[in-house]
Amino acid sequence: MFAVIGVTDDGRIRLDPVLDAPQTRTDRRRERARGKAAAMTAVAHRGLAPVRSVLGNGLTVIAKHATSTPAVTVHLACDAGSIFDAPDQPGLAHFVSRTIDRGTDTRDAESIATALEDRGVSLAITINRHIMSFVCTCLVEDLDSVLATLAEVVRQPAFP
Repeated sequence: MFAVIGVTDDGRIRLDPVLDAPQTRTDRRRERARGKAAAMTAVAHRGLAPVRSVLGNGLTVIAKHATSTPAVTVHLACDAGSIFDAPDQPGLAHFVSRTIDRGTDTRDAESIATALEDRGVSLAITINRHIMSFVCTCLVEDLDSVLATLAEVVRQPAFP
């Protein structure tokens, strides 16, 4: 399955599964039901070439179709590295990378960890000079809930 990620007008993350070629009757039914309505369009290239699409809000999505496993790896990179630290606040980006997943406006650290661990997902947050990265791998059927959790962590950190 090839997953195209979209963002709704109200900022919520949306997933639109797209199949290269239907392989079962269920897949063909899903494809027919899906119709032409999608948040964005992309052509899945065969081979190793990823597809790059830019959403209306400027978010760049790079996706690659892989049929070997029913898993999705999400790698979110933000311009938030140490180069962006204010001169009077050295180490701020590093501090944020170590505390951003410790709570949001609606969840505490334990709730976030449970939401991810119940699905066998571990979230790795790294920082370097230029970017802060969030990386996790999950099963395709868990992608919606994992993306919702990741979006909440990135967009609504509470820094308790």
